[in-house]
Amino acid sequence: MEVAPSGVKSNSFIDPMSAKQKVCNGVVSSKAEAKVSNGLASTQEEVSNGLTSNKEQVSNGMMCNRAEVKVSSDPVKLQAKFNNGLINKQKVSNGMMSSNAEVKVFNGQTSTQKQDNNGLTSNKEQVSNGMMSNKAGIKVSNGMMSSKAKAKVSSDPVGPQAKLYNGLFNKQKICNGLIPKESVPQAVQLAEKPSNRGGRRRHGRSCPRLPTPTRFVPPELQSVNSMTSADFRHDHAAHVENMRTRQKDQQHMHFFQTMIEDNKHLFVGRCILVVSCGSGTLALMAAQAGATQVYAIDRSNATDYARLVVKENHYEHVIKVLHGRVKELELEQPVDGIICNWMGHCLLFESELVQLLQARDRWLKPNGFILPDLGSLYLLGADEQRLKNETCNWWLDVYGFNMKALRRYSLAEPRYARIKGDRLLTKAHKVLSLDLNTASMEQLRIERNIRLQVQREGYLECFLLYFDVAFSRAHQPLKLSCNPWLGDRLKSLWLQTVLFVDQPFVMRCMHEYVGQLTFKPVRQAAKLSQLNLHEMQLEIELSEIVMRWSRIVERRVKKMWLMLPRFQSVHEVEACQDQLPL
Repeated sequence: MEVAPSGVKSNSFIDPMSAKQKVCNGVVSSKAEAKVSNGLASTQEEVSNGLTSNKEQVSNGMMCNRAEVKVSSDPVKLQAKFNNGLINKQKVSNGMMSSNAEVKVFNGQTSTQKQDNNGLTSNKEQVSNGMMSNKAGIKVSNGMMSSKAKAKVSSDPVGPQAKLYNGLFNKQKICNGLIPKESVPQAVQLAEKPSNRGGRRRHGRSCPRLPTPTRFVPPELQSVNSMTSADFRHDHAAHVENMRTRQKDQQHMHFFQTMIEDNKHLFVGRCILVVSCGSGTLALMAAQAGATQVYAIDRSNATDYARLVVKENHYEHVIKVLHGRVKELELEQPVDGIICNWMGHCLLFESELVQLLQARDRWLKPNGFILPDLGSLYLLGADEQRLKNETCNWWLDVYGFNMKALRRYSLAEPRYARIKGDRLLTKAHKVLSLDLNTASMEQLRIERNIRLQVQREGYLECFLLYFDVAFSRAHQPLKLSCNPWLGDRLKSLWLQTVLFVDQPFVMRCMHEYVGQLTFKPVRQAAKLSQLNLHEMQLEIELSEIVMRWSRIVERRVKKMWLMLPRFQSVHEVEACQDQLPL
């Protein structure tokens, strides 16, 4: 049993405002060398776990100074020992203190000149729930304090005067992890931001947001710059990627270039109109061939790029770019020739024929030319079973589920693909012949009898449509053709139009196949300006004639396909199914 020093009564309550120390819910030490790690006190100080002290290191808030402490639960042969308690000559944390005496600490109770069972001791100092200051002018918050000492942090070595881990060294102040830069060495300033254990978290000042730099847009591209993704769906020709796709390694671009270079006598000193000019490539070709005046018109916002391209190629004195439809524009003079890439799928669908015929009627001179001016459309049969299996029949069994509804959708829409010539069963049958010098609106509606001649027997899985165009006034004849028999290293925008049938049948060489083809706009128009070639329907009715003892006629195909710029409705899909009974 320990005896308290004379003059001090044991087991008495000490006034917390009478001691010479301050109590700070944490750790305090001064003028001592101590090493504390996880509750053990030692010499030659170290600081661990983010707690700093003067000429010592403190871990987990336990420290001693000039006192010999004995801890019953963990005896250590040093001048100070701790077990969940603190001893300091000046400061008491969590109610445990000793000074200038031999003290025993057991479970947080201290006896040196004073012993307090309640664990609260003070002497000529102020106790303020974890905040304390002494003659050194030190502030301690949340158990962290240092004064005129070197600190070493074993887990985060920093610099020559201080090492920290989740804590800060400051010669004057430590307050919730904030220290003035002028008081802390540069190495410490680079240390990791401390954790505010038990304290109020303070957020640093956010960096001011940098202003977004202004983007320079040439005046020629102002309208394109304001377009949204919805605008590009209706004006896909204004997209740069579409311009590149329609020109790079394309068969029709090679055709136009050859025709213009081989027939310069039609361009030198002439006035030329380019309809649907796009990025202005054809207009530049005409100006380079010797045209004195070139009008380039287009209803797409691609005209903004055309103006920029013309200016950079120094042809602005020759080429005049106009934006709008033909019926909305006015030219200063009639033209000697018209250049237009007017072809569409199946020659008519999504073509520029309406714009071209209006321009011809308004501005073309009597002896003028149109490049190209001749067009033909052909029909034939093929046994492209592999393509049909991949696009249509695949829906018959999808991971064990019945998806025939989607197969009906795939059969109702035409496909555009490159078909090899060895898949063809019949010879080509011409269903349309156009001469744009004299063509009228009525010729854009096709109703013709068809006759297919079989050259190879096989199952007919689909019909094919392809076209040819040519220039009648060319010095040397040249055709632009999508014929599947003609292999070309260049690409084609149109390929072949594939029309799948629901019920395939065998085509034989000894039999005749006759029928009717109708290709027309969905809505009839009274005027050319009202004609809509972006919504068209195509119907084929085909019968097989067998000549034996008598003439036997058997209907094989009766089907319609819709060509629309949108998705088809359920009613439209049902109308496009095979009308023959199973």
